[in-house]
Amino acid sequence: MAEVIVRGVLSPSVQRACAGYAQTAEAAKKPAESPSSVLDMSYAKFSQEDLTDTDRGHAAKYLDGNDEEHRCKDCGHYPSFYGLVVRSISPSSAEFHSDRGKAAIDKEITDLRKEGTWDESSVAEWSKVRQIRHNGFTPMSGLLFIIMGQKNSELVGTVPDSECPFRARGVFQGSNIRTGDGTPPWMLYQEVGATPSSMASAHCALGIGALKGSTFSTRDAEKAYIQSDIDKPGRPRTWIRLPKFLWPKSWFEKDGTPKYYDPVCILRKALYGHPESGPMWDKKMHKVMKDCEFIPVGGGSPGVFYNPHYGAEMVVYVDDFILIAPEHLHAKIWASLDRHIKFKDPGAPVTRFLGVQHDIIHSKDGMCSMTTEGKEYLQSAVKEYMQEIGVSSLPWAVSYTHLTLPTTPYV
Repeated sequence: MAEVIVRGVLSPSVQRACAGYAQTAEAAKKPAESPSSVLDMSYAKFSQEDLTDTDRGHAAKYLDGNDEEHRCKDCGHYPSFYGLVVRSISPSSAEFHSDRGKAAIDKEITDLRKEGTWDESSVAEWSKVRQIRHNGFTPMSGLLFIIMGQKNSELVGTVPDSECPFRARGVFQGSNIRTGDGTPPWMLYQEVGATPSSMASAHCALGIGALKGSTFSTRDAEKAYIQSDIDKPGRPRTWIRLPKFLWPKSWFEKDGTPKYYDPVCILRKALYGHPESGPMWDKKMHKVMKDCEFIPVGGGSPGVFYNPHYGAEMVVYVDDFILIAPEHLHAKIWASLDRHIKFKDPGAPVTRFLGVQHDIIHSKDGMCSMTTEGKEYLQSAVKEYMQEIGVSSLPWAVSYTHLTLPTTPYV
């Protein structure tokens, strides 16, 4: 891969200052004693308040060729992707209402009901339960809605359809939560935010594991968030509204007329979309990792854990787990996690993580190499763009090995 060297990278505010400085003829002849007095930002609709004195000074030095203070910045690699995961399917699209879409919705709702995510037997009119306090708190209510996407959509046409499935997800509308007495819902939240691991953290952990001779395997937690309870002692009660097409038969009269005007039922599990669901899962996951003798690495690497007893690492991105450990310990470590977390499948080699392909090769001489790429996703995005603008080809853009200081701030 070609090395990319970027020299003299400027912040957007400094670039704006350069643009304004270049508009002044006087500035092109000699350095201004007071850059702020010659900057003309009217053409760009920026006021002088948009710039700091430091920005103006850097702009003057930049355009006058006095840029010694800008150190060379060697990136060493192309920027990595955070994740190329799923293609969204709009609720108004034909795909959403197709047989595949309906099947995905049916599977999701069936699974959520099977796990007891909400209690349909607790159905009541919101007008009657909104005044009932639980554990000393006013109740909250929100709507269930459906989102849908296609996993591995960039591989469509190159692999069987079963490897590019439609996935529906029942989501709690956390942006429109109502409380019984009008209290702002954020005043009732008890859990704080959570930060998952990043692609960079995962690659660092994989690199460290490779240096130690470890091997790698991965597993997905089954509907991670709803593995945590939201209706438990000491917490406010949350009621959920089901869209009418998801009402159970028991909510209708024999002639098909509805029994309720605004029915709600108790939300038992931490459903996706609720502002506290992510932190609840994160809290449970940290407890599980501690029980399994893993400790957080910390130091700017959230979601990365280390087991000093086994010399193993674990990377967790929400429901995606990567185990980095000596090969003979993988089964034992996964078994310890199975006691606390429900996983979809047994451990498997790391191939696709957050939608990016990972090719990891262990050679006989002990060397380990890893190549990552997401070309299928990019090719799919370009193909869709070409279809939208109605062209069959695009001009080829030359890739330069080195990027040097531009002659204007617009390059």
